[in-house]
Amino acid sequence: DIRKHLLEYDNVMNQQRTIVYDLRNKTLLSEDVSEMVLESLEGALLERVDKAVGGGQAHRDDWNLKGLADELSFVLMRPVPVAELDSPTSDALEEKVVALGEAAYRAREAEFTAPVLRDLERHLYLYTLDEHWRDHLYELDHLKGGIGLRAYGQRDPLIEYKKEAFNLFETLVGEVRDEFVQRLFRVQLAPQAV
Repeated sequence: DIRKHLLEYDNVMNQQRTIVYDLRNKTLLSEDVSEMVLESLEGALLERVDKAVGGGQAHRDDWNLKGLADELSFVLMRPVPVAELDSPTSDALEEKVVALGEAAYRAREAEFTAPVLRDLERHLYLYTLDEHWRDHLYELDHLKGGIGLRAYGQRDPLIEYKKEAFNLFETLVGEVRDEFVQRLFRVQLAPQAV
């Protein structure tokens, strides 16, 4: 019975491992990951827009455009004036923010040249994914060590483990995306020695 439970816990970890390794292999085998980079950038920016407009529920007068402009300036490493974000609807604001992100990405591509940026993107994504995956595995081990105590609270430890492992995995994916995007706009190439 104990082995059966351990196998069920390991199955949760194996499902997550499969997803992460598929991402790694896709990144390693792909010549051009710019589409994935643009999706990551869009996701990171739209999450910030959603937070600034209160999930689409807040009235336009309650939008935190100053905070959004500061966040975008921090992520994109370029000044974003608040006036540039003035929009009649949240959809229009999202379009503006995505356009700003793409323009910043294209400027980065022009700065580094496309082949150099493709290699850099691949390297940064793999580094960020591996770093967070290692930490995630430690968190899962820690979670597995204490999850048995939930049985005292009349909860099935396996179901609790699956729920919490899923939440941790969603957090992992979001953190990898955000940190990768931030690193992409912060990295600088050292000048070559002559």
